[in-house]
Amino acid sequence: PANPVSGKKRVRFADVPLSESEVEEFGRDFHAESVELAILGMSCASCVNLIERTLKKKRGVNGASVALATSTGRIQFDPKEIDSEEIIAAINGLGFKASKPTGSLQKSATERLTHAAQIKKWRRTFFVTLLFTLPTLFVSILLKNHCNPTLVLNGLSLHNLFLFLLCTVVQIFTGRYFYVSAFKSLRHGAANMDVLIAMATTVAYTYSVIIVIHAMCVQKPLSPVTFFETPAMLFAFVSFGRWLEHIAKSKTSAALTKLMQLQATEAVIVEMNSKNEITRSVKAHGQATLLFSQRE
Repeated sequence: PANPVSGKKRVRFADVPLSESEVEEFGRDFHAESVELAILGMSCASCVNLIERTLKKKRGVNGASVALATSTGRIQFDPKEIDSEEIIAAINGLGFKASKPTGSLQKSATERLTHAAQIKKWRRTFFVTLLFTLPTLFVSILLKNHCNPTLVLNGLSLHNLFLFLLCTVVQIFTGRYFYVSAFKSLRHGAANMDVLIAMATTVAYTYSVIIVIHAMCVQKPLSPVTFFETPAMLFAFVSFGRWLEHIAKSKTSAALTKLMQLQATEAVIVEMNSKNEITRSVKAHGQATLLFSQRE
């Protein structure tokens, strides 16, 4: 099949006649159109595989190639069977945000490669999470093992109350990104890293809330051991990792930006005879050129 990224196809053929139907089937890919889309919301290779697998099942889609580093996708399709709007709707239905580049194409491509928006988002998320995680660690380490913990109510100690309040803020503010992504992923029968993070933090937080409520209901003289600090610490580490990940992607993508600027827009096709003399030269424009070679 044709390469959906380069828009080219290398052909090997024999010097035999072809029927009309064979010629039509052979040239089907070369009458197809391609569209490049900006795709936001991808976090790992599982997201890339989900988009490509879903699009390739669509009737009329000949090829799909999605790049996580540049947050783009190139889709090759038959305009007689499907259009670009249907492709965008299919991607958006998976929980991602696909759109055609608007404004300056070079500017929009550069913004995606620098990951400026994602770096800013996860930097802010990390520092807000850290603001509530550090007090959580302080309370957990210094007060949890206190010999005579102060009880607010029977079964509820002061340190568990502080941990609950601090962790709940982190669970709502930071956790919303992971919960939304996990829900969208599970809705389409797939699982990514956000699903694992959401499950781990939810189990630790829910268990801690339940055992505290149970201790209060039965009027226990001591407050139980909880794990409120676990989801707060996990969210802090993961958000810090996402921040560093997008910084690394931004630096790596600098080479891709330079390659985009060096992309050739035209070429010269030269035909030579048996004496290695140039018989004809044609200047070709565009992104896709079909080359036939008797040797290949």
